[in-house]
Amino acid sequence: MLLKSNINKQVSVKNQFIFIASDFKGKGGELIVKAFSLFQKNNLAYSLLIVGQKPPSKFIKIPNVIYLGYIDKSSPKGLENLNQLFQESKSMILLTRKDILPLTIIEGGLLGCPTIANPLNAIPEAIEHLKTGWLIESNINKLVETFKYIANMNSSQYNLIRQSVIKKMDEEYNWDSILINILTGINN
Repeated sequence: MLLKSNINKQVSVKNQFIFIASDFKGKGGELIVKAFSLFQKNNLAYSLLIVGQKPPSKFIKIPNVIYLGYIDKSSPKGLENLNQLFQESKSMILLTRKDILPLTIIEGGLLGCPTIANPLNAIPEAIEHLKTGWLIESNINKLVETFKYIANMNSSQYNLIRQSVIKKMDEEYNWDSILINILTGINN
């Protein structure tokens, strides 16, 4: 896990969203791909990148849905590839039913990639709606609306979200902050 911002070079953001999951269905993959399919009918310049567990073939056959396979971030090359995907993507999408606080939200955020996620468990502690990402209900129409919203943002609005997510993750998810939170919890 990254615990400080690691942006080494300027990478231009592409018209792509990224979904990373070792459990395609449990992390909302079916809903995400279906919503993207509806969105991209009027936004052909966008793609959805899937990293991790291979989705059923019917999802990979959808235009502009690209399965990249598993990326091993424990290897230097894998980590470099994943970091580049975070930096190049408009947003990560994670509509999980199985996590308290997915670390990928922090990892992507440290690299300027905001997340679209559902407001469950501790996820709202990491994502401030419309400031460092988007909190939505796991609903196909809400997700399509959010894709459209992001696609139509002007560059200054969008860049502010990217800067805000880096700042939040740098400040709240570094070793010093974690230690202070642990010690504060022990003393209370």
